[in-house]
Amino acid sequence: MTDSRQVTGEAKTSRLYNWGAALLAFVVWGGWAFYVNQPAGLAVGLTSGLAQGTVSMLMTFVMIKAVTFIFRRLRRRLLQLTLPTILTVGAAAGILIVVHSQVGTPNIFWTIFPSLSMAVPFCAYTSYKLIPQEQHTSH
Repeated sequence: MTDSRQVTGEAKTSRLYNWGAALLAFVVWGGWAFYVNQPAGLAVGLTSGLAQGTVSMLMTFVMIKAVTFIFRRLRRRLLQLTLPTILTVGAAAGILIVVHSQVGTPNIFWTIFPSLSMAVPFCAYTSYKLIPQEQHTSH
């Protein structure tokens, strides 16, 4: 059986990888946001946690797509491994700051810092995962 990547020539990640990463992001980063903001009140902690969890889950899907989109448009290996991460994490930081400002998260820095710190290696790894697929489809 022929892999769809071979037919279309597209570099992509698996559905299991995408959903697993997104659900893990919801639980881990939503839980962290609740923990770090709940001293300001249970409602504040829940609101911040749900906002961070939801945005983290959605942004995980977007990050995978964004990294893949940017990666596929670059030809130099160094740029493929760095530029998708820089652009994607930078955009994610801006979105998270706006969302948490809107919902009234009291500790925005400590809420988003850990997830953005992990977004860097996640995006870099996603780029790295795309390399063998690209090499395989170019032959």
